[in-house]
Amino acid sequence: MKILHIWDQAGVSCIMAKYQRKLGHEVQVIKPEQNDQYGFLTYYNETHTDFGGTYFDDFAVELAYRFDIIHCHSVHEIATTIKTLYPNKKVFIHYHGSDLRTNPVNDFANNLVDGVFYATKDLAKYLPKRAIYIPTIVDTELFYPKGIGIGSFTRSPGLMCKYKDTPDFYRRFDTFIDNRVVLGQQMTELSKMSYECLALGLKVIDWKNDTHAILGKEHWPEEVVKLLDKCYGIPP
Repeated sequence: MKILHIWDQAGVSCIMAKYQRKLGHEVQVIKPEQNDQYGFLTYYNETHTDFGGTYFDDFAVELAYRFDIIHCHSVHEIATTIKTLYPNKKVFIHYHGSDLRTNPVNDFANNLVDGVFYATKDLAKYLPKRAIYIPTIVDTELFYPKGIGIGSFTRSPGLMCKYKDTPDFYRRFDTFIDNRVVLGQQMTELSKMSYECLALGLKVIDWKNDTHAILGKEHWPEEVVKLLDKCYGIPP
C-alpha cells in the first residue's frame, strides 16, 4: 500500500513509516522544516518542505492524490479537505494530546474520515466511540538496553536535545520521573519519553509514585504497525 503521513508529533509518524516499510508498504512523511525543531524528520530522512501555512496545506492535499491511505497527525482540517476532494481515499486522523486538550473538538472531521486514532487513553473522552487507541510507538533500534548511569531526572523546561542525541542523554541516569501538569491538568498517562526510557532499561516513576520497569509489547514498533494495518483494513 502507498501510505502518506501528514505532519508528525514527537517522531511518531517517522517511526511508523520506518517499520511500515519493513512490511513492504511505500510510505512518505511530510512536515515543514521550520516545525521540526528536534530533528525527527532529519534523523529518519523524511520529507521536509521549506514552506508552511496554507502552502503546506495545498501541497499535502495535492500529494495525497498519489496515495491509497492518508494518515493525518493532528491536522484534522487537512484530513477534511482530502476526504472531501477524494472520497474514495482512506483518510485517518490521529490525535496525540494537546491537539485535543487545547482546541475545540472537530466533530465534523471525526465523523467524515474513515477512522480516528488517539495516542493516550485519557483522550478517549473527547472522541467518538469508534475511535481506536494506538499505543505510543518506540523505535527499539534506536532506544535499546545498554549501560546506564545513576540518578534520576525529569522533563526540564527549556531542555533542547536533538532526537538523535536523546538515547545517550537518557542513559546518563537510571530513573525518569514522569509527573507532568499541562494547562493545570495532571497527566495520568506515561509520556513518550517514559516509553523511550523503559526501552533503554531505565525505571520510570509515574504521577502516583508507581514504578514501571518494562516496555510493554504493545509499544514495540512491529506490533504498532501490525495494528495499523488492521485499522487501515489491509488484509494480513
